[in-house]
Order: sequence, then structure tokens, then C-alpha cells
Amino acid sequence: MSKQFRVLAIAVIAVLFVVVGCGANPRQFRQMIVGRWVLAEGSSRDVSERMEFLADGTGLAESGNKAMTFQWRIDDDNRIISTAMNGSITQIYTIREISRTTLIVEWQGVRLTYKSPQEAERLARERERVREEAKRERVAERAREEAERERLAEQARRTIQQRSGAFTDPRDGQTYRTVKIGNLTWMAQNLNFQTNNSWCYDSNNSNCEKYGRLYTWRAARNACPAGWRLPGGVDWDALMSVVGSTFRESNDMGFWDGAGTRFKSQAGWNNNGNGTDDFGFSALPGGNRRSDGRFLNVGLVGFWWITLEGFAGEVPPYLLGMGSANEDVYTMFLNLDWSNGHSVRCVSE
Repeated sequence: MSKQFRVLAIAVIAVLFVVVGCGANPRQFRQMIVGRWVLAEGSSRDVSERMEFLADGTGLAESGNKAMTFQWRIDDDNRIISTAMNGSITQIYTIREISRTTLIVEWQGVRLTYKSPQEAERLARERERVREEAKRERVAERAREEAERERLAEQARRTIQQRSGAFTDPRDGQTYRTVKIGNLTWMAQNLNFQTNNSWCYDSNNSNCEKYGRLYTWRAARNACPAGWRLPGGVDWDALMSVVGSTFRESNDMGFWDGAGTRFKSQAGWNNNGNGTDDFGFSALPGGNRRSDGRFLNVGLVGFWWITLEGFAGEVPPYLLGMGSANEDVYTMFLNLDWSNGHSVRCVSE
């Protein structure tokens, strides 16, 4: 006899039921037991999934595609004795509860619940109804969330439209989109005015049209048109305050947590690093140019020159950056090569 077949026989088919708290006589109890029983969901699966007690004292136990017959009877103590394999296997199950719809037994300290087929079907229908309701609620919740996102996005678009404008640089006739954020008006594109010591990424003019030019520090200081200026730390602080981001310093760098996502453009950043562009700032990853002439990081990072206010003579710069691999805006203070090329955003009162 196979191990699986023997487990089926021992666990369910050959049983001795001890009736607890049942006031019925053997005849009445026999009538209560006769019928089909289905293992309820959540019960152990090491026992028969379906059992049937027939009025002639025989029975059938099924588990998966296996089935076995057994014999059963009730003794004078209202115990139901069930045997199989020619009486070679007998087990004791204690009945804890029995009704027209429910049979609860205890076997080796484990409670097993069986239901009548009609009750099992009703419970199955109820479980399916609950699952369907939960599924519909999840779908509805996702629809509500999507509608709320669209409402907020539309509100942001209307706000940006109201604050958007344009500026034409009289020096070369180029027109830039502008946006008012807080009390400052920013160019919503990187500066693309040609000066000495400024370059298109990879020396390709199409990159200048998309990303603007890359300037050395000294070129950047005087690149903005009249009425505009290179932003200082106070200007960037004011911009970040609109987001309400928390500033922190670490290893000679500063971070505005989560602000990058809200200022980055909605397209153009590699590795799924696009932002939501909540304010129309549309930061793009223009990369950088090393002082040795190498161009690096387009599509991955954007760096913008920042001037420090209050210094006489040669003002030391620092950089503001955003990357496709993180959600923050960060600044770098020390050990900057002034001959590297980075982007410029101009700001106006």
C-alpha cells in the first residue's frame, strides 16, 4: 500500500467518532450523520476533502482524485465506529459539533470543519461575492486615485499657464519660455547665448537647441541678458521653499530632499528618471564638459552654476545638480574646476 494511500486511509476513512454533548440516541444520531460532508476552506488538507455516510452502514471518502470505501456503525455509547482495509485501521475522531449544515471533529488535537454540500456552495458563493466586491473596490479606488492625479495635474497645468511667459534675448533674437515661481521669474530653458568658453554638448548644435550651452564659470557670470542674472544661493533657496523641501548637508554637499522630481521635466531623463515638472521649471539633463574637452552625462545629470553673494573680487562658485538616479536637488561646494562647462539658468525679479 502506497504512503499516500495509507495516509488517506488513516487520516479520514477509518475513524471512530466520539459524540460529545449530543442528547440524541444512536438512531437519531445515525440520521444526523447520514449524508455528504465537504471539508471547509481553511481546514487541514491532510484529510479527506469529501466524506459520505450512507444509511446502509457503508461510506465513501474522497481526496483529490482518490477514493476509498469504509464501513461505519454506532455503538451503545453513541460512538460512530468506522473501519477500512478489512478492519485493519481504526481511528478516533471526537465530534465537537454537529447540525444539518456543520460537522466539527477533533483529531489528534486538530479541529476539522466539514459542511454540507449546500452550505459549502453557499459559503463558496459568499466568498466569491466578497472577492468580487473587493476587486470592484480596488478598481474603483484606482480610478479615484487616477482622477485625483489628473485633477491635480490639470490644476498644475492651469497654474503654469497663468504664470508662463516668454522673453526674447535682444542680443541674438532667441526666445525663451519663462515661468514665475514664488516672487521670481525664471527662464524655463537653459541659456543658449554663445560666448567665448561655451559649447554645445558633443559640439552638436542640436544639443544646444535642446539643452542650451555649457559655460565655464567665468563665462557663466556674464552670460545672462540685461535684466536677468546668474542665480545666487538665495534665489535657489527661494525656489526650493516653494516645494517645502527639507535641506540637509552631508560630505560638503547639500540636499533638498525630493525636490528634483518636482522640478525635472516630464521627459528626457534616462533610466525612468523623469520628473513631474509641477511648476513648469522643466529642468533637463544637459550633462557637462570637462576641462580636458570630454563631454559626459547627457541624459543623466544636469548641473547649473550658482554664484555666492557677498564676496568681493573673484567670487567662488558652486553647483546645483539633479540626476536621473535620484529624486533630490543637490549642491556641491568644494574642489570645483572652474574650467568645466555647465548649464546656466537666468532669473529676474
